[in-house]
Amino acid sequence: MERRTSLLCGLVLLVLPLEGPCPPTHSNGPALRRPATVLAGALRSTGSTTAASRCGYPLTDELIEQGRTVRYFERQRFELHSENAPPYDVLLGLLGEEVLLQQGIDWHTQPLSRGPVASCLWFQQTQHNVCDQTPSSGFKRYWQTHGLEFDGQAGKSYPESLALFGLPVTEPFQETINGETFQVQWFERARFEWHPGNVDPYRVLLGRLGAEVRPAPAPTPSIPSYASQDSPAEVLASFYNAINRQEYQRAYSYWETPPSSYPEFAQGYADTAKGIHYCRAVILTAKGRTSPLPPLLPSLLPRHAKRPYLN
Repeated sequence: MERRTSLLCGLVLLVLPLEGPCPPTHSNGPALRRPATVLAGALRSTGSTTAASRCGYPLTDELIEQGRTVRYFERQRFELHSENAPPYDVLLGLLGEEVLLQQGIDWHTQPLSRGPVASCLWFQQTQHNVCDQTPSSGFKRYWQTHGLEFDGQAGKSYPESLALFGLPVTEPFQETINGETFQVQWFERARFEWHPGNVDPYRVLLGRLGAEVRPAPAPTPSIPSYASQDSPAEVLASFYNAINRQEYQRAYSYWETPPSSYPEFAQGYADTAKGIHYCRAVILTAKGRTSPLPPLLPSLLPRHAKRPYLN
């Protein structure tokens, strides 16, 4: 589930970091910008890279839903509850419950545990156990070692884990996701997936619930097509025109040395929130004039174009 997205903008190559952990919800700052800085929050890892991929990339800007300010990430939805005092003024959505309801499943009707099971976590409120799949790895260990940060102490407390995942609402069962079958267990705010073929600590991964419930994006205004190979700046402007129009095959064709395979290239842009980047800085040169070619540009030129301006 690891993905990298490369964005070239204003003649500078920007490489976004891998999906990072949910940042604390009680740092200083206005509104959702406090917990929404996922990329910055990734730099404040809670001790190791094993905590990666808990929230994912942002998928939307701040939205108003049912009178409340929210923002969607790949695996979560942040909700502003200004009626609460910090750190409870920004809460995570109950996406586990919502996705189950989208599938026509009321978790209240699902099978329950008969009672506490040895070596498992027992949740009296919902009558479910959370257990490990192996002696050293599994859902129990993941739940206990991940969470939001409230107390500044090493490790994760029960309230910190509960704030991130919520209570378990199902027993583990087999579920087919994108054509593959995994053992999963649903929580109020998450879906745990068991990937036994992965190495630790990536055997337990979180479902992309934010992507599954996010609202459909607003229609993008029609963008006129633009394609020119008269100069490096024109080529780069054409590249971003193709990205803006979601013509990823055309954008890919502008690379003389592609940065990745085409499927990875296209998926990277398709999965990035508001991937339309208007990089007007690249066309500062007036039409008919050329400027010295930046070192980055030779790789972003038509594969078969004549390039006298490289001399």
